Amino acid sequence: MAPRAINIPRSILQDTYVDQRLTLLETANKLGISVGAVTKYLNKYGIRRITHHINDDKLRELYGNKIPIIDIAKILGVSKSAVFLHLNKLGVHQHRGNWKGGRIQNNGYIYIFAPDYWHTSKNGYVPEHVMVWEQTHNQHLPDGWVVHHLNGIKDDNRPENLAGLPNGEHVGLAKPYKQRIRELELRIKYLEIHNNNPDNPVAPEWF
Repeated sequence: MAPRAINIPRSILQDTYVDQRLTLLETANKLGISVGAVTKYLNKYGIRRITHHINDDKLRELYGNKIPIIDIAKILGVSKSAVFLHLNKLGVHQHRGNWKGGRIQNNGYIYIFAPDYWHTSKNGYVPEHVMVWEQTHNQHLPDGWVVHHLNGIKDDNRPENLAGLPNGEHVGLAKPYKQRIRELELRIKYLEIHNNNPDNPVAPEWF
């Protein structure tokens, strides 16, 4: 006989996750369910994910000591995907061993191993650009939408390079526009270098 499915009422999730501001892990432990189940219920009830503060120095210390990501998440009281995203924001290079396959690239796009995320592939991977967009905007990507890379570079997942659009609209962003965005980004980089080193003159052809 199959085990009886557990149904968590919205009011219980509202009390534990929202009102008490427990992390995903703390909520899961208190309700006796998995972190993945908590995220599914949050999605079902339309409850927005709460971004909990992660101490930068503590995270660097734990990761520098080669503590596995799953253990870091438990220590900090957040999900594994939250740990990954924070490492990414800090520009910390992820060790593949810690991620059990962690960060892979396919057809130009980067995918992250995050089986506890609210939506994943069968093998537990999530497109990094979608994950970054959702975390930046603190919402799920609407049904029928895609995340587009404004400069056309598929592995450039900086928040400012990502735009959520209804599927089909991003096709209209022509190559000349993408090329122009890349040129402007290069100009900005050049100006930043010049500002840090005034003795280095700005080439006139940039303007």
